Amino acid sequence: MAAAELSLADCERQRRHAPAALDSYACYWRLARRNEILAARTALASVLAREPENWAAWLYRARIEGDQGEDAAEPHYRLAIAGFSRVGQPQGEGRARLGLALLLGRRGRFAEADVEVAAAEVAARASGERTLELAVACERGWQALRRGTMATPSSWMKRSNASTPRGSRRAT
Repeated sequence: MAAAELSLADCERQRRHAPAALDSYACYWRLARRNEILAARTALASVLAREPENWAAWLYRARIEGDQGEDAAEPHYRLAIAGFSRVGQPQGEGRARLGLALLLGRRGRFAEADVEVAAAEVAARASGERTLELAVACERGWQALRRGTMATPSSWMKRSNASTPRGSRRAT
């Protein structure tokens, strides 16, 4: 589905088709990033009212809140992390930890962000999801950039590119 065509109906359809898939909830975050924030938030709130232990919905609610600079994002990320950890879902835990690391890094809380990135790396390895492992390497680079150490981000990008299979999209 092309980004220009994304609608609330598309996200609802995707969630009904694959309710356990993280990407079904990521759709709402992508919708919010297309300036459909209220629609995405309302839909996720409706899901959470019916399913308060839907960790994917909490994760993407936090992503939307984080993009808006809202303080509520942090406890919602932490709730998603705890839930994913409890049910043994390392892919979701890793994504939630990376989101929290981004939020913390943007707020200058680098030591806390480093803890989350390290824990995301463990979750990524446990998940076996290569794209999540690469996202961890990229986040390490972004954290270094936020700190102002310009040499370090390029070394993380080189490390991630060295481990990317030929023909795959590489970080630049």
